[in-house]
Amino acid sequence: MERQKTASCFPDTSQQGNAVVTVMITMFMITLLVSALVEHFLVTEAKAVEESLAKVRIYWAMSGHVDYFYSKVAVGCNASPSIPPSNPQSLLDELDTVSGTHKKTWGSYDGIPGYTFEIQHELLTGVSGCAIPIRLTPVNNPASPVDVLNGLGGRLLPLNVLSTLAGTTLSITQYERYRTTTP
Repeated sequence: MERQKTASCFPDTSQQGNAVVTVMITMFMITLLVSALVEHFLVTEAKAVEESLAKVRIYWAMSGHVDYFYSKVAVGCNASPSIPPSNPQSLLDELDTVSGTHKKTWGSYDGIPGYTFEIQHELLTGVSGCAIPIRLTPVNNPASPVDVLNGLGGRLLPLNVLSTLAGTTLSITQYERYRTTTP
């Protein structure tokens, strides 16, 4: 029995779907590539947001240090006008988590026990007359179980604050972040 040929719109029917299989494999590979890129960008974006949030938390903790210190200075100045505090370092040391370390540890953000960071506070040399310079530096914590906090202290600039005391008026003349080689 001989098979009869029928007229077809497609003159060459010998491929039997090979082109369709090739297109499907190509589309599958493109889909895998796009999904991998989307996942990568989402993970990268999430890490960037977490690092930004950590930087903001550290910045506001340092700002809180400054507010606390200068409120204590202002209270002392109102008690005895025109006299700068006799030992301004002691006012900073009230913030120490462990006495004498010049560091304050902040922790357990978002209920995560390992989410801790430290801020080192120091009174800079050069307290003359009514000028009170302080520096707040985030401490590097390489052993943190939270990835975003590892090495964050090295990526943030210290906060340098200079204030002057005139009578009972305390004014901040410098409040900026920069790195210096000498304290």
